[in-house]
Amino acid sequence: MSRPLWHVIEDPAYIINLYAGIVITLMLIGAVVIYVITQSITDAILTSLPPIFIALIMVAAKRVIKRSEVMIFGDRFVALRGTERVELPIYEVTRIRVRPVINTVRVVNTRLIPISSIPRFNTWSVTFISGDREIIKVWINENELDKLRAVIRKLCNERLICINIESAMSI
Repeated sequence: MSRPLWHVIEDPAYIINLYAGIVITLMLIGAVVIYVITQSITDAILTSLPPIFIALIMVAAKRVIKRSEVMIFGDRFVALRGTERVELPIYEVTRIRVRPVINTVRVVNTRLIPISSIPRFNTWSVTFISGDREIIKVWINENELDKLRAVIRKLCNERLICINIESAMSI
């Protein structure tokens, strides 16, 4: 089997743990701030309960969500979601819809911290579409989105297979 031009694995456990970690961290900061302002440990604990429950629900939900995997080869498109497998010729993928999920503050075409080793924290929802049917939707980071754009450009230049990329905002 040939090597894919683009391969991404969306692991919901990682994404949900990341966001649950962010919620818990913000909750701890909020609890400390409330304790400093009110000098009441009870108020700090009571204000921390909703974020704790949100984080626990997020951790419990990760068991229900299926892992997704997308591979683009020179001649075909393969999508795996749980045990379901969809394999199509590459020319049947007609559009890719890109929407922001988490968008950090930035200036267009400028990185927040201009060092390439530091990851960009934007998360994008990418939907692969064949005709009017959605094949699969995955969340990817901005570096993977850049790689996907490069692969689509390469396919368009080499094979004259042009896939339309619809963006909800300028990227």
